[in-house]
Amino acid sequence: MAKYTKEFLISELQRYYKEFNKIPSCIDFHKSINGFPTTRPYKTNFGTWSNALLEAGFQTYEQRNAEVHIINYCKQCNKEIHTTKIRNQQFCNSSCAAKYNNTDRIVTQESKNKMSKSAKNNPSGFCSPEYVRKESVKSGEDKICPCCGEKFYVTKSMIKTHCSFECAKKSGMGGLREKSGRGKQGYYKGFFLNSTYELAYVIYCLDHNISIERNKESFDYYNQETNKWHKFYPDFIINGELVEIKGVRSKLNNYKLSGVKDRKISILYKNDLKEIFNYVENKTGIKINNLYQLYDGHKPKYQYECDCCHKTFSREKIIKTETKFCSNSCSGKYRAKIRLASRDGYDPSSPE
Repeated sequence: MAKYTKEFLISELQRYYKEFNKIPSCIDFHKSINGFPTTRPYKTNFGTWSNALLEAGFQTYEQRNAEVHIINYCKQCNKEIHTTKIRNQQFCNSSCAAKYNNTDRIVTQESKNKMSKSAKNNPSGFCSPEYVRKESVKSGEDKICPCCGEKFYVTKSMIKTHCSFECAKKSGMGGLREKSGRGKQGYYKGFFLNSTYELAYVIYCLDHNISIERNKESFDYYNQETNKWHKFYPDFIINGELVEIKGVRSKLNNYKLSGVKDRKISILYKNDLKEIFNYVENKTGIKINNLYQLYDGHKPKYQYECDCCHKTFSREKIIKTETKFCSNSCSGKYRAKIRLASRDGYDPSSPE
């Protein structure tokens, strides 16, 4: 078998598309036709046929048909089914599927008698004469909705204070919640900030007399990946324009932007904030990732002693390792001491 390069294989896929005006499938390349390679070198170089198509700039079969909606009719009850081409649902529910597939199934009287006898001989089964049906016991309690006064039932595991989402919304619940993000959060001069990127942006705006305020208005957007509606709260309002601070680009950002239709909005990514980062770092002398130290009332959560230099240092998170170091330099020195200890009997815990 000739050895093919990835570049050659990709060019052959693109040549096939130009000649036949269709995306090549695995079946088209199953046998060497018109001088094209077989599927074997593609699977050897790319792992799968789909990976080869993606490398050549084509969509896979799943991507082309995932959002192609079709209408089928249930094979049992002839009910209309809305499905996708890739899923191609044939039955409206599992009951119809069972009825259709068991239509020609023949169960003899002998088989029925065996199943009946087996069920009756099972002491814990409901067919047994010894079986006693247990009464259901409620494990929860009844509550009164503080908004509409209606009674509703909740189980022990449910944390529910209102009978419905509408009542909860009328009582002021939901919406933008502080401390709901995953970044390093805190207050700075009256602003609640969800990340050090937002903190750097606020410091820059305040120092340059740029009017800035926290946005509290929400926008509904549709996520095509989850097929659900969500709410989007942009971060700030600058001179009437919405501003969103993001670290990296993603499809989710595009979905969020599609929900803002009547307002002007801009998203600032990490590369867009480089000038602001340089200004704040030069002013404060603190790296952006450690800028949380400027939050109002900030205090490190955990204190440790370095196992190398024996100095006290602080961290925001719990250090789960047995050895703890204040810097990479101390970590390297300690590892070197361990190597000496194994060779010359040196004590790594002793100070230099």
